[in-house]
Amino acid sequence: MKRAIIIFTRVPEPGQTKTRMMPALSAKGCARLHTCFLEDIKRECGKVEGQLFVCFTPDDGRERLYPVFGRGEHYISQRGSGLGERMYQAIREVLGRGYEACILMGTDVPEVRSEYLERAFGLLEQNDVVLGPTRDGGYYLVGMKKPQRDVFDVEGYGQGSVLRDTMYRLKTAGCRVGLTETLWDMDVYQDLQGYRQRMREDKRLQETSTGRYLAKTSRISIIVPVYNEEKTIVQMQDQLEPLRGKCEILFVDGGSTDRTMERIRPWVKVIHSEKGRARQMNTGAILFFLHCDSELPPRPLAEIRRVMKDHSAGCFGIAFHSSNFFMFTCRVISNHRIKDRRVMFGDQGIFVDRKSPRELAERMIGELEIDTPGVDTPVGRLSGGNVQKVLLGREIACNPSVLIVAYPVRGLDINSSYRIYDFLNEQKKKGVAVIFIGEDLDVLMQLSDRILVMCGGKVSGIVDPRKVTKDEIGLLMIHVEHLDEEVQA
Repeated sequence: MKRAIIIFTRVPEPGQTKTRMMPALSAKGCARLHTCFLEDIKRECGKVEGQLFVCFTPDDGRERLYPVFGRGEHYISQRGSGLGERMYQAIREVLGRGYEACILMGTDVPEVRSEYLERAFGLLEQNDVVLGPTRDGGYYLVGMKKPQRDVFDVEGYGQGSVLRDTMYRLKTAGCRVGLTETLWDMDVYQDLQGYRQRMREDKRLQETSTGRYLAKTSRISIIVPVYNEEKTIVQMQDQLEPLRGKCEILFVDGGSTDRTMERIRPWVKVIHSEKGRARQMNTGAILFFLHCDSELPPRPLAEIRRVMKDHSAGCFGIAFHSSNFFMFTCRVISNHRIKDRRVMFGDQGIFVDRKSPRELAERMIGELEIDTPGVDTPVGRLSGGNVQKVLLGREIACNPSVLIVAYPVRGLDINSSYRIYDFLNEQKKKGVAVIFIGEDLDVLMQLSDRILVMCGGKVSGIVDPRKVTKDEIGLLMIHVEHLDEEVQA
């Protein structure tokens, strides 16, 4: 079968492409990102047997595509008034040149792989049309053996129902439709955050043009809470001076009453907030927290980006300019926790992916049915029962090998209690050792594989809840020692 692939694209010109990424990315940055998409897609297309065509707009932009596709490729200018018409005309022209199968694909899917394209051609042997779905309800790929105008008679290509409407039209017309792999497309800046997360899970993405570009350009917000820092604030600004323009720098003032505000330089953005913690009023993909008495290591931004390629959080080690033995011990123990136990110390020198904690919070609110005005509401403002849910969710999110819970449903209603019981059972199924401390025998006997009973600070028995009664456990709770051996087993 004589095959062709059409890359359907706009020329990556600043201000003309990927504009929905702005202002998070500059116009030049958007164009460079689009170029990376093209490089990745071209690489994968080159692994597939078939002639590559580049269908582009505007008409005078061909030469600006040469650095990616070269001069010898087949170029086609886009023709038609709407997106659907332009895609139809491109496929019609290529199939009219004698090709038996044609795939047209957009450029917002840098994660496309050659095997997905091969699968699309394979599906096309048994179907009239092949579509590659995107997770937002559209499609990134369309393949056919003869021009099918019905595919493109859809209104509103920016809507989430494009794939569904297209499938309906095709099946109504009696066409056989095949679907290849579903992919993420990159429309807005938030989509890039998802790509960064997938880079940590799929190391191959780190080696792509898109992955390398995102690793180098991750936006970092440096957040410094300040309160009466007139003695140290100048020194901190001196350290941050070389980073001006390379990242967002925020000082969050908690109501200073000394000369702190007078000493803050004009280029520093100041946010006034409640004393204690910096609120996340920033635009960076990565949040980096400092104190006014912190000292920056050499090339901190590069080091943060290096770590965040593989992790969603990290931190710098801690040190003190002090000969005090207590401070020395604190440094050794803290750095041991960081290096060997992977537990970050305190709230300074840490950096974290902005999206990951928010997504986690939103998921926990839904799964644990936490009653809160919103994800930004401080935990201290929640009711005691909801705080309890937050704490449990936090511990489970750490993927522990051992989980110890003491009276985890105290103060909760029956529905919330059973939801937490379900959560604990899910952890058990994952291989987590769950130690449940409680007094409700009905609950303990239902949840537990073994029950250890203590009385007077001593273990009075370990029993199988499937083989004993509540009365027998009750006797152990008051330390009656003449129980049957079967109960003691």
